[in-house]
Amino acid sequence: MTKHLMTILKKMCSMVKADYDKIDFKSVHWFLDYEWSIEQEKKFVVWLAKYLKDKPSAFKELSDSNIVSNHRIMSVAKEFVYTYGWKVKMSEKVEDE
Repeated sequence: MTKHLMTILKKMCSMVKADYDKIDFKSVHWFLDYEWSIEQEKKFVVWLAKYLKDKPSAFKELSDSNIVSNHRIMSVAKEFVYTYGWKVKMSEKVEDE
């Protein structure tokens, strides 16, 4: 695992109080073991976009694009979360009337 990916996954784990060292990232569906709120997910996307902007080598690890723009950085962050982000907590069920 690369240094940047490790940093990203540790941050993701810390947001849901998951123990990074106990997660088997080689498991096919490791990202289904925890869940976060929509607000937590949004905060992580913002954090990840800033991380990718501040660390061009991290952007290169996650993107096959040579085009570095704020829009592209945000797209890569959102794509990462869409693919590897935790499950989003389901809102409370609406009671039948």
